[in-house]
Amino acid sequence: RDQAEALATLALRLAELGQTEEALAVARSIEDSFLLAKALANLALHIAPEQLQEALTVARSIEDSYVQADALANLAPHLAPQEQATVLQEALTVARSIKTSYFLTNILATLVPHLALEHLQEALTVARSIKERLYQADTLANLALRLATLRQSEEAFEVARSIKDSYAQADALANIASHLIPEEQATVLQEALAVARSIESSDYRADALVNLIPHLALEQLQEVLGLACTIEHSYFRARVLATLAPHLALEQLQEALAVAHSIEDSRDRTRVLTSLTSRLAELEQLQEALVVARSIENSKDRADALTNLIPHLALEHLQEALVVARSIENSKDRADALANLEPHLAELSQAAIYMLWGETLNVLSSRSRVNLLADLAALSHLITCLGGFSAARETAQAIVDIGRWWP
Repeated sequence: RDQAEALATLALRLAELGQTEEALAVARSIEDSFLLAKALANLALHIAPEQLQEALTVARSIEDSYVQADALANLAPHLAPQEQATVLQEALTVARSIKTSYFLTNILATLVPHLALEHLQEALTVARSIKERLYQADTLANLALRLATLRQSEEAFEVARSIKDSYAQADALANIASHLIPEEQATVLQEALAVARSIESSDYRADALVNLIPHLALEQLQEVLGLACTIEHSYFRARVLATLAPHLALEQLQEALAVAHSIEDSRDRTRVLTSLTSRLAELEQLQEALVVARSIENSKDRADALTNLIPHLALEHLQEALVVARSIENSKDRADALANLEPHLAELSQAAIYMLWGETLNVLSSRSRVNLLADLAALSHLITCLGGFSAARETAQAIVDIGRWWP
């Protein structure tokens, strides 16, 4: 196998250097069929159209059905349209002899996005012959999506609805919806939401809802918000809410905040609050966004939430942002938040900076010397705003003196 890998690497390098005949000759000498198929797929990006025929001949010589079908499927997209359809049909025929569901599913996943309409019925027959439910569901979902992209909406619905696994069915319906006209979209998404709601397992139900959220209309998002409350496990409830947050309207955010605060696990709660903070800022609810950011317990997450808010803040919100920043207990996180906030504080009037500096210095000086020095470094630009470079020099000298007097 080491020899085969070396030959595959050499063949690709030769092709990259334009030595395509030599590259094909090296590829033909690879005895490992899997690596040979992989080498042919890589070479297809570099060789001329007439050399693709030689690559096809090599691919057809591979005895293993899975590897041969894979090689043909990867070569087909590089062919002219008419020949591409013929080779894809050939790969599909070879795939029918594959007995292992896993490998058959993989080949069909490669083939289906390229199949013409006239070949999809055969692919459907092959898909329905797959015994394992999840593998069959994945393949049918791919076929439903392909039908939808070819504007065969009724056939796409039929295939998606025939999927026996509820999670895969909801996902398939959501994926085909984006290819439909608006009137059909609403119907299909409502059906997908109903299927997701019926999933018994809370983690799979949460995953299905997460996949649906980007496609849903506002009233359907409200339904998802209600469903999130019914998910018992805090991690999965938080996952749905965090995904939901960027899509919610202003009037839905209060309900989402109430649900978020009901989550007992602090990490899961923080995840949702961070997403809601960003959404509040996008909707210009900056005062409320700051309040939510301040309620985040983990210091790093609070600092990150504040940093994300800073670009949205108007001058009148900077004082509250500074209060949030200096309340962060972890010294590094606090220094990072202060450093990110500092350039915006410098835009305030001299009088406002002076007032905030007095308050801030009073709070920061109550901490250890190490912490105070880190905070002063983060706010060094404000010192020069207040007193110029002489103030910065005097502050630096005072730090040196204190260190010498009280080591």
